[in-house]
Amino acid sequence: MRAESRSTVFLIGLLTLIPPLAIDFHLPAMPRMTEDLGTTDSAALMTVSACFLGFCIGQLVIGSLSDRVGRRMPLLVGTVAFSLSSFACMLAPSVELLLALRTLQGIAGSAALVIARAIVRDLFTGIEAARVFSALGAITVIAPILGPPLGGLLLLWTDWRGLFAALGIAGIALAAMVWIWIPDTLRVEHRTTGGAAGQFRQYAAVLSRSPFLAVVLANGFAALSLFMYVSMGSHVLQNEYGLSAQGYSLVFAGGALGMLVATQVNRVLLTRGVAVRTLVTLTVSAAVVGSVLVALAALAHAPRWVLIGAVVIAVMPHGATVANMFSIGLSPFARGAGTASALLGSLQFAFGGIVPPIIAALAGADAIVMGVTMASTTVVALAILVVWVRPRPATR
Repeated sequence: MRAESRSTVFLIGLLTLIPPLAIDFHLPAMPRMTEDLGTTDSAALMTVSACFLGFCIGQLVIGSLSDRVGRRMPLLVGTVAFSLSSFACMLAPSVELLLALRTLQGIAGSAALVIARAIVRDLFTGIEAARVFSALGAITVIAPILGPPLGGLLLLWTDWRGLFAALGIAGIALAAMVWIWIPDTLRVEHRTTGGAAGQFRQYAAVLSRSPFLAVVLANGFAALSLFMYVSMGSHVLQNEYGLSAQGYSLVFAGGALGMLVATQVNRVLLTRGVAVRTLVTLTVSAAVVGSVLVALAALAHAPRWVLIGAVVIAVMPHGATVANMFSIGLSPFARGAGTASALLGSLQFAFGGIVPPIIAALAGADAIVMGVTMASTTVVALAILVVWVRPRPATR
């Protein structure tokens, strides 16, 4: 890999910190935020879902836009808007306004996510692209490792509003980084045309690739298992199992550290020539095992440490799974990589933003609901991979 490509990968890796920071940095403050705003636990959980919804909507618009106008300008505008919306969240006087601002924050932050993945496809293909996606996965899980513990630590001196202020400052730093160092990687001949109508045609063309649609669905169901934990884990572990905000942060960091290890193992196996489709089947199978353990521990009312261990096992494979899913999904698209990245990412966040609150409203937000849902969604993802995404030799 060329030196300039390595530096670009590192910089876009920093940009992919935006989504996990936006989603989980404030999770340790959720009980305090609920009390401060005079709202309910379910309404507070909706602040996570609102951000997911914003990421879903934003990717669909910004991904295809970057295919037409290039990567750099939408990326710059998005990071600036993310910073401004974070400061606005800090000032929200009610949960209703906070929900609207969190949606805007997600829309703005989606630029970093969808364009970063498109940049990887602009620069790399085949096994090399899969290795870069794994490297990005390793960088991305730094945020879940450091985010909640840092948020819990900051809560010793500030409140949830201070955490959103910190996100706004981080957004300013990332916008400056884009302005100074990030080039436009989309070649002119690979740009699409046609305005809104052309945008819809591009989405139709991408979705017409049936293997791609299968990968989109498998990725969405696999991610839903992780998002169930992200959405309900704070409530389950703090309110049901008695962990402190700092204790929950450490558990969350343990799962993220496991994801980091899994992405590194994935990179090693790719280097040794293991096919990407084989690896993604193995990682989803591992997530099935871990999620079933979570469900069994909850159903058996096992001790707290048993549930925590099962949760860490369940979330470990997801970093490698996402990297491999995006490698497979984006590999056919020299033209339209932003659109393909948007479809993969938007359904991922749509599942995370829509399904958990619906399940919480219908069945509650306890350990059994969380565990059973995690297990069932990973089983569906594995079934889609086995039936529709057949293993093939890796493309070099």
